[in-house]
Amino acid sequence: MDVLIVGASGSIGKELAKLYSTKYSHTPDFRLFVTHRRKGFKGPSGAINTFLDYEDERSVAKCLTLLSKEELRPDIVVFCSGFLHESLRRPEKRISEVSAEYLFKSFQLNAAGPLLFFSRIAEMIKQIDSAKVIFLSAQVGSIDDNRSGGWYAYRMSKAALNMAIKSISIEAARWVKPPIVVAVHPGTTVSNLSKRFLGPRISKAQTPAECADKLSSLISSLHFGDSGKFLTLSHSELPW
Repeated sequence: MDVLIVGASGSIGKELAKLYSTKYSHTPDFRLFVTHRRKGFKGPSGAINTFLDYEDERSVAKCLTLLSKEELRPDIVVFCSGFLHESLRRPEKRISEVSAEYLFKSFQLNAAGPLLFFSRIAEMIKQIDSAKVIFLSAQVGSIDDNRSGGWYAYRMSKAALNMAIKSISIEAARWVKPPIVVAVHPGTTVSNLSKRFLGPRISKAQTPAECADKLSSLISSLHFGDSGKFLTLSHSELPW
């Protein structure tokens, strides 16, 4: 069984990689592939580790070359990468704070990057019976669920990702060996992405390890009827 975790240097991706490594370390045919954007990052022992930055086409090409060389046959692919803010800029509270640079970066990292990378590993996925492809999205990307506005770049880029996931699931259903493709809201998790915004809610937020455990359980329970859905970790469905 081959598992590919895209964005394993993030809080959730790191814990998910650790969980899969521990759970399947004694399985003879298990291989864990992890990508990261952090210099000096080291994944779990035995993992096939590669740098991947959606903003650097050379790194994308090198990553794909490695996956091809290793003959990746991905039974499970989990896109864990995401971008919310930079050190000097927070999510927009009002329209006057929107900037082109921040919008473009958000779309590149949250929507265009994952979609393009998926398109380039699609042939590998097509070779697998019942492959599972999971994209970590966010409930704030749901148009129907938006009640407070703001966070323009993040909301819009996650909504774009959701549309891409839905379209992928429709096209992939026509493949000879169709995969299960879903969007997943990981819930409120204490991470580098979110901790600045949790405030008093931090005591009620789950840890990355708890999130990874729930996510792995969800992945195990996925079936073909779930493909094309936007799910929570408890397997309930969210509105697009």
